[in-house]
Amino acid sequence: MDPDSPVISYYFEVDTVPTLIPTRSSAPASSGGFRTTTWQAIGLLDNTRYYVRAMASDGSADSTWTDQVGFFVSMENDAPTTP
Repeated sequence: MDPDSPVISYYFEVDTVPTLIPTRSSAPASSGGFRTTTWQAIGLLDNTRYYVRAMASDGSADSTWTDQVGFFVSMENDAPTTP
């Protein structure tokens, strides 16, 4: 709980390049729950690597961006490549 403001908003950025160009794909703010926050990335492409980061704001002050995290989207259980 933030003593300055009861409302904390969270911002997320997701991109296919690790530089995370903010204008490329920012998500609208979402409000958090008690000790946890959820956010759903929509429209991600299959067999694609993505990078994501987040920040929080109480309207008066913003946190720094988190370290980026990379993940790979695979909608099918593809067979492994031949060694």
